[in-house]
Amino acid sequence: GTWRTGEVSDTVAVKIFHSRAEASWSREGEIYATPGLAHPSILGFIAIDNVDAGWETQLWLITDYHANGSLQTYLMEHSISCRVAAGMCHSIVTGLAHLHTELISAGFVKPGIAHCDVKSNNILVKADLTCCLADFGLAVRETDELRRDGDRSV
Repeated sequence: GTWRTGEVSDTVAVKIFHSRAEASWSREGEIYATPGLAHPSILGFIAIDNVDAGWETQLWLITDYHANGSLQTYLMEHSISCRVAAGMCHSIVTGLAHLHTELISAGFVKPGIAHCDVKSNNILVKADLTCCLADFGLAVRETDELRRDGDRSV
């Protein structure tokens, strides 16, 4: 899709959910909207919306677009050097570390988040051949109940 801000247009990805998948769409939007989640190794979130398509309501999740697609597809179509593979692994690990880490700032608290569905199909390859984590439909946040029990893991 095309996202317009003022006179600037950007290509974006639009993930369209069927109305029966509203819970997954809502959950993924909540995770992406978590304050402090933004990171170069986590798919950039732009907006969430529902659109009346006439006979049904479409649920849209709008994110950054990465033309290289998923890591799974990219690796099936391309040979990569050890240096590129190491860079991809590093970006994935730093994204997971950011996701799992609770961040406390003056303006917000970002809870630790577990992705719960990490696989090559849910990792996107960026233009610079680093990767970013995507698809947070099954993700869970660290809860206050876990803290009370003394379990800080996610």
